[in-house]
Amino acid sequence: MTDGVPKVEKPKQPILGVVEWFGPGEQHLVESSIQALESLGIHHIRVGLPWADWYTPEGRDGYEWLIRVLSRRLTVLPSLVYVPPSLGAIEGVSSPPENPKAFAEFVDTLTQSFGDVFEWIELPSEPDHTSAWDWRLDPRGRIFSEIIGSAAYRCQQRGIGTVLGGVRPADLSWLGLLCENGVVDFVDAVGLHVSLGARPTEVRQSPAIVDKVERILEEHHRNARVWITEAGCATSSHDDFAQLQAFADVLDTGVERVYWHSLWDLDLSAPHQNGDERRHYSGLLRRDGTPRLLFRLWDSQGIEGVRRFHRYGSNNNRRSAPGDANALEFPSGVVPDKRTARPVLITGGAGFIGSNMAERLLRSGRPVIILDNLSRCGVEHNVRHLCETYGDLVEVHIHDVRDRQVVERLVARCGCIFHFAAQVAVTTSLVDPLGDFESNLQSTVNILEAARKQDPPPPLLFTSTNKVYGDLRSVELVPIGNRYVPRDHGARTRGIDESRPLDFHSPYGCSKGAADQYVLDYARMYGMSNTVFRMSCIYGRRQFGTEDEGWVAHFALQMLDSGRLTIYGDGRQVRDILYVDDLIDAMLLVMEKTNLAAGKAFNIGGGPENAVSLLEVIQYLSELSGIEPQLEYGPRRKGDQPYYVSDTGRFRAATGWTPRTEARQGIARLYQWVRENAPSGVRQAKR
Repeated sequence: MTDGVPKVEKPKQPILGVVEWFGPGEQHLVESSIQALESLGIHHIRVGLPWADWYTPEGRDGYEWLIRVLSRRLTVLPSLVYVPPSLGAIEGVSSPPENPKAFAEFVDTLTQSFGDVFEWIELPSEPDHTSAWDWRLDPRGRIFSEIIGSAAYRCQQRGIGTVLGGVRPADLSWLGLLCENGVVDFVDAVGLHVSLGARPTEVRQSPAIVDKVERILEEHHRNARVWITEAGCATSSHDDFAQLQAFADVLDTGVERVYWHSLWDLDLSAPHQNGDERRHYSGLLRRDGTPRLLFRLWDSQGIEGVRRFHRYGSNNNRRSAPGDANALEFPSGVVPDKRTARPVLITGGAGFIGSNMAERLLRSGRPVIILDNLSRCGVEHNVRHLCETYGDLVEVHIHDVRDRQVVERLVARCGCIFHFAAQVAVTTSLVDPLGDFESNLQSTVNILEAARKQDPPPPLLFTSTNKVYGDLRSVELVPIGNRYVPRDHGARTRGIDESRPLDFHSPYGCSKGAADQYVLDYARMYGMSNTVFRMSCIYGRRQFGTEDEGWVAHFALQMLDSGRLTIYGDGRQVRDILYVDDLIDAMLLVMEKTNLAAGKAFNIGGGPENAVSLLEVIQYLSELSGIEPQLEYGPRRKGDQPYYVSDTGRFRAATGWTPRTEARQGIARLYQWVRENAPSGVRQAKR
């Protein structure tokens, strides 16, 4: 107890809700929001309700419908916005109203209509914007305090709790003035609004801000609770970890309740707030419904999962010095080679190929740095496995490879680089060519420049694609059974070699092909030990395939889900598939034989011996599962190669490598892994 005011014991974890504002005609969005919140176990929502809108012809009916629908399944906190009805149709500065009780009467009307569903009502601590109040006529806020205080008194009389919302950390002296004016006498909780900056300092400092609010209340002998009625993180469209960090930080503020802003990203067509486009990317869900990292972790692993990944991504400075092998802890009995003591940097290290490479290195005692933005659904499970299995030997940085400062910092510490991070779907590149360019080409140049600054530059392996050879329509094919084969005997027996002219198709082919050429040219012009793998279809454990890429795993997942599969084209398209363990063998050989591989591009795949058609893979999965597939056919996709099989002779001559896993054996392994390990919710990339 302090000065007669009993201290309220702080909860270990706050009650959690979200903030969302709904406009007219958004019934479908309302229903989608309820479903999303229920999947997270959230039962509280804060929605805006402007005074002015209530008195428009469509406003009252719309808000009555909204509140009734939401309150059937959620606890609704209406956030009343002080914009008088007189300002709904005109512009200008408002003087204090002739009837200070008008707002309280509006609150009375609201509580009469919804007293059965409202536990709390949020009242504004100040007008919504400057045009709603002329502070020159009310410099000490006494008239405004009377308006809000009388509304709070009406709520108190009806047994409804009141929250004084919108209190800004930057101006806590205003809270003290409201206490002096008697407003807080009728208020049950004070609601802070925490700034939504790119990496908001106010969120990071929120425990100290909460303590300051509590001191102000104690000084004025008020015992109101402290909530955070709006907190979030406006960030770029590809830096989800900043949002997760802010959320994890606000969990530890000790407040009773937190409302996260917001459930959905804002509409990009809406004006930027303060000219800052990042504020549009503050939602748990993107506008198309795909979940951000915070939503995925919260949904699949709960709040503890969120906290765990916050630790994974934030505990990156535990090593005493960059590249200092003495600061690293190795498994018992493992003595690292001094030449390879510096950690290996794997961009995209949480993904399918990256996590398999990381585990191979970690098992041998080699320290690994993973740089991944975790944008792909399911890869968080790979990070959890690696961190829990290998501890301090693995270091995780949850950032985007487009962040040049992060890239430079990590490249300066590493001994070699496996650059796997990329946008990997042709279909996505057609929808968002600019994002594809940034992810694939710009990020690769970031890596190359960071490596070039080192002395000596670390060896680098870049994973390119068979799409650099275009659609290969010039290869004449004939159908034989369930597959196509080249009419030319040499192409049929050997496959496509590196002498094939580059012929980019699709934005994806352009971005990967251009990056491919940058990697080779940096090797030529700057003497760097860079190698390019132009890869065919890789498959294996930890692959969460989708309709757009990772097709072998996607077929296995769909077979287990329902047996329904969509094939684009006639299904006779052929690829040479390569099991991931064989790919890792090839990649490690590159790092051992940099003198033979530097500055060269190699076609890497299973070769003619492991060439399969889509229909053949489906048939084999049907045999493994005992499920009869239900096939649907769609038009062949733009840029799709009807036939691609790698001629790996050039790499075999340089290193002696050949694949060891036969296609049917590898597919059976993948199917077994998917059956045993694919986490629930991963089988659909979108909600």
